[in-house]
Amino acid sequence: MPTLHFVKLNFKLEAKPFCSSYNTNSNFHPSHHKSNSFRGKHKKPQSKSPFLSFTYSKHHTNMFASENGLKGDPRLQAISQAIRVVPHFPKHGIMFQDITTLLLDHKAFKDTIDIFVDRYRDMHISVVAGIEARGFMFGPPIALGIGAKFVPLRKPRKLPGEVISEKYALEYGTDCLELHVGAVQPGERAIVIDDLVATGGTLSAGVKLLERVGAEVVECACVIGVPDVKGQCRRIGKPLYVLVEPREADKCQADKCY
Repeated sequence: MPTLHFVKLNFKLEAKPFCSSYNTNSNFHPSHHKSNSFRGKHKKPQSKSPFLSFTYSKHHTNMFASENGLKGDPRLQAISQAIRVVPHFPKHGIMFQDITTLLLDHKAFKDTIDIFVDRYRDMHISVVAGIEARGFMFGPPIALGIGAKFVPLRKPRKLPGEVISEKYALEYGTDCLELHVGAVQPGERAIVIDDLVATGGTLSAGVKLLERVGAEVVECACVIGVPDVKGQCRRIGKPLYVLVEPREADKCQADKCY
């Protein structure tokens, strides 16, 4: 009888980061959450790493749009260029990713929504949950585009009805997201939308809220994602789909970025 040999395959993917000066091993700590000093921005790194590496997981995959069927798509570059970088805001060393300028560019904004709609229209999604507050800007048009309802995940004491709450850690202390009881039904398929993911703490809280009411969270999605995709996905526990990485810091001169 022939001998059977089983070989364990370990896939290693390597991709160039959007900005080669990011060190994916040291710059982002789980305590740095978007709802505190890290929301919508990223710290200027100190060390340089030429490659972003992560190990493929069939359970919790991280996908940049350029690596998932949209390589070379000019819309991604236009979206990235439409996002303004504000140096040293709200404090020195922070490179704030300002998506309000993306909203001013109707074509880039439409392209952003179209990419998400194309991805989710055939996944039988019935719930698009948006993280307060910037998730409210992208979630509703995506929901309309795929024929789903939009459900806001809000900060404490913002929703008037009965709610359930989920706490998550900040750099100093904790914060909380809330969901209206009855807004999502057991068995509904959901995605969670936000503008930027840094460490994944806020998205993780959103996922837990939806799962507590019996929803099936299919994926999380963000316009901007820092290069530490492996750490983000591990914390969120769900697939993560990201359009672009933060703008390159070396394009900033003085106090202006282009």
